[in-house]
This record gives sequence, structure tokens and C-alpha cells, in this order.
Amino acid sequence: MDRNRLVGCLRGGVATFLLLMAGNAVTAAPIYSLTDLGVMPGFNYSEGIDVNNAGQVAVRGWASGHFTGFVWQGGNPTLVDLPYQYSQPLGISEAGDVYGYASQGPTDSEGFVWRAGTYELLGHASGGQDWTRPADMNASGTIVGYSLGDPLNTSQVFLYENRVFYPLGVLPVGFPGTDPSVSRLNSEATGINDHGVIVGYTQSVSNQPGVPDHRAWALQNGTAIVLDGPFDGVDYSRALGINNEGTIFGWALDSTNKTHAVVWRDHNPEVLQSLPDASYVTPPADINSEDWVVGAMRLAMDGGTTEVAVVWDAEGIAYNLNELLDETGEGWTLQKANGINDRGWIVGLATNPLGESRGFLLMPPGTDVPEPQTAALLLSAMIGAGYLGRRRG
Repeated sequence: MDRNRLVGCLRGGVATFLLLMAGNAVTAAPIYSLTDLGVMPGFNYSEGIDVNNAGQVAVRGWASGHFTGFVWQGGNPTLVDLPYQYSQPLGISEAGDVYGYASQGPTDSEGFVWRAGTYELLGHASGGQDWTRPADMNASGTIVGYSLGDPLNTSQVFLYENRVFYPLGVLPVGFPGTDPSVSRLNSEATGINDHGVIVGYTQSVSNQPGVPDHRAWALQNGTAIVLDGPFDGVDYSRALGINNEGTIFGWALDSTNKTHAVVWRDHNPEVLQSLPDASYVTPPADINSEDWVVGAMRLAMDGGTTEVAVVWDAEGIAYNLNELLDETGEGWTLQKANGINDRGWIVGLATNPLGESRGFLLMPPGTDVPEPQTAALLLSAMIGAGYLGRRRG
């Protein structure tokens, strides 16, 4: 395959790519340059978690025996400072708001939103446990996720909007006739797009015969729709995120318990390609407006397995990102891809040439890291061009 069959074009003042088709409609993948996200003073670990269209990256770091976060922009890190012992960033909005969860120990978890030095806490479901985990935020600032909403630690969907916490409970969709005295159901919301469509999955935590394990769903205007899995007779699929075009990505098992990345277009499932020698496909992490998906796979190598970062193009073709690096990536091993924006930038976790765990940023040709002072102008131009279509899970 010719990796150089890419033609740069300009869309709304922002560099993007035309995906050229030839023969059997095989899509060319770009060659990426790599930027080291580095670490803040006192840190010895970093991992790129999410990247917005202005080039701001939410980074997870490790310092003094606990995880915390920082925002990387144009080579400059800013600590996500919270009055908690532990904090984990999960994503960054187009406005630069970091969302995630924080805790004082293993028995509590509370969602937060951090905005340029200030923060707000999301709270918990009334009468529930002190445990809330956000999963996604849309352009309006609406957050979805799950909380432990009763003494049985049942996972329940929540929506947080305009500083109000709305518990949506368990969605039993896909589990008709389930006896609640035998089977307990857990529901998690994993994504929301700018049109307010929420996706997630419900899980049965019993061994009741005939009860499915995991069922993916989409929730729109108060109506939940079951997303059929891609394999007949197998009821194990999870919806993990959605973009503004309505494409949902997720994860499923086949009849042999092999894992697969999946997308749903118009609620119809499509299995994404696995790399040769892939022994396990981890749950994919993100999707952009062009239906490119990122994640990771474990490959069988030298009698064992190794994890590699992966990108799937809009045709569902999988690429090992380690094979798509220019000279800036020499000596690096990319392990996980966690986020992708509409410019094709990808962030994740890698091992650098010194054997250290570091976050990375990959950029296709024709793009560059914006300086912090120009990022706001770039974001404004992209909004004006109607080019913000990405949502993660």
C-alpha cells in the first residue's frame, strides 16, 4: 500500500486530508510526526488522554505516589490542581475544560470539571454511594457517566447539566423479562454528542440462564434503542462513544469470546479489522468526525504478547501506528492511542528511547502544534467553519 497517496487540502482554514481511494477502495494512512508530551517537575510518567481541535491535550501524570493531571498546549504544561490526593483527567472539551474524577482513597470518587485554575465537583446521586465517574462532555458542557446509586453499588446513568446532577437510573433496555430478584443490572453512559444523543451499555451481573451479558444502547429524546451486536447469537456488546455525525463506536465479543472493535452507522453494526497476529483487541478509545477510531491491540510476538497503538480509518482498516512514524518516532514504542481530533492528531501512551513511559502527540503531514496564543484563534476559525464534529467515549 502506498502510504504517500495523500493530498493535503484546506477546509475552513484548517489543514485536513482527502482520503484517496483506488482499486478496492483501500484508504491510505498518513505518516505521522511525534511530539513528546514530557512530564512536569516531580513527575515520572505521562500519558496523553484526549486532544481537542485547538491542540490542547489532557495528560495523566504520576507524581509522589498518585495520579494527577495537566494540560499540555504548544509545549507548555499547566497543572490541573485539585484539593484531592488522586485525580484522573478523562477528557478535554473544545473550550479547554478538563473533566475527570478525583478521590481521597479507594472508596470514594467524584467527578470534576477544571477550567483554567478553577474547578467544580459534580456531586452524587441522592441516597447513593460516594462514587461518580464521568465519561464524556459535549460542546454545551453536558456531562454523562455513571454513579453508584444504591447500597448494592448498582451502576446508574447520570447526566450533569447547568450544575445540576440528574440521576437517570438503570436502563433495562435489552433485558426483557429479567427477574430483578435474580439478576442485578448495571448501566453506564459512555458518550454524548452535541445533539444530545447518549450512548452506553447495560450489564447483567448474574448467571441467570437466557439473560444477556452486555447490551449496547443509544438514548435519544428519552427513548432508549438497543444496538444489536455484530455476531448472531452473542449478546455482548458495549457502545463507548458517538460523534456528531451519529456514528457510534464500541466493542463486542464473538462466539469464541474473541474481542472486536465495532462501529454502528444508522444503528447497524460493522466489525472493524483486526491486525494480523492480534490476540486481543482492547476497547477502542475515541472517534473523530471522519469516523477514524483509535485504540490498541495485543499482538502475539516472540512467544508472548505486546500492546500496540492502533488507528482504524473510515473504511474500518486497522493500522499499527508504530509502522506509520517518521524519523521523529525513532526508538519509540506506541502502546495505546487514547484520543483523536478532527485534524487527525492522536494522543496516547508510549515508551520513549530511554525506556520511560511518556505521553505522545502524533500529527499528520501539513499540521503543526499551534502556539498557545494562537490556539484560541484557531478554535474560533474551526467553529466558524463548522468543523467541530468529534466526540469521545
